[in-house]
Amino acid sequence: WPKANPLMPISPKIDFMRKQCEDAVEMGGEKETQFKTKNLNLYVGSSTRWVSSEVYNKLAKYRALDSLKGLYCYLGVDLASIGDTTAVTAFFPVQDGLDKDYYTTMYFCPETKFDQIRTDGVNYNQFYADGWIKKTEGNVIDKIQIIEYIKEISAYCQIKVIGFDPYKAVDITLDLQSMGYICGQVRQGARTHDSAIDYWEKEMIDGKIEHDGSPVTVWQVGNVEIERDSNDNKKMVKVKNKKQKKIDGPISVLNAIVSYLDPENKEEEAIGMDEMEQFLKATGQY
Repeated sequence: WPKANPLMPISPKIDFMRKQCEDAVEMGGEKETQFKTKNLNLYVGSSTRWVSSEVYNKLAKYRALDSLKGLYCYLGVDLASIGDTTAVTAFFPVQDGLDKDYYTTMYFCPETKFDQIRTDGVNYNQFYADGWIKKTEGNVIDKIQIIEYIKEISAYCQIKVIGFDPYKAVDITLDLQSMGYICGQVRQGARTHDSAIDYWEKEMIDGKIEHDGSPVTVWQVGNVEIERDSNDNKKMVKVKNKKQKKIDGPISVLNAIVSYLDPENKEEEAIGMDEMEQFLKATGQY
């Protein structure tokens, strides 16, 4: 440590270095890369996955939806492009009746994805049989099924905000708002995601967050890399050296956490009906 930091222990402090090292050992992946490059001046030749499966799997603790009855949550939705999967995450922060943050993610997948035994390098049929994915008819996602799932959650829990990427979700957001749900924009960039990634990482390191153990999310977390902008803000991107790569689940978790951290919509800015109607009319969708 002193060789790479000649002013230590004046700057950085030894306690700081110890904490950075402990986090790198605990999380592995991107945390380890950052510690080596920024704190030890070591060259790291290629990007690494964000977090190891061992670290992630330790936090699994499945809770049925009815066991969360009476609690409040924030939803994050990553809507699919045509023929792809959609993810809906319900994030429950610590509250009376819940001593750790918890999230659960449901996936929606067009039935054409199930035609082959293995698609995208995984077995969608097994995910479906085990209840981690809902099958939609045809080759596109049915927004009605997504709305019905959101209504199922709201039958047990209070949904505070539903966070969407505004560029994919205009029509479904209009439908949900007409039903009385509060929807917020979550723009997909480093400036928006940075604080949510920091929060998620810290909660994992401290053991203060749990998840449903979905093997779909475990697979997709393994597809995540962290990319930094010129201001060192972080965002999630698909790992570059894997042919089959999806990260809609982790992105939906981030959208939910952003909605929780920014309940007044200062960053995500509440979606207005007039704004969306103007967009729909301009694009011929209204």
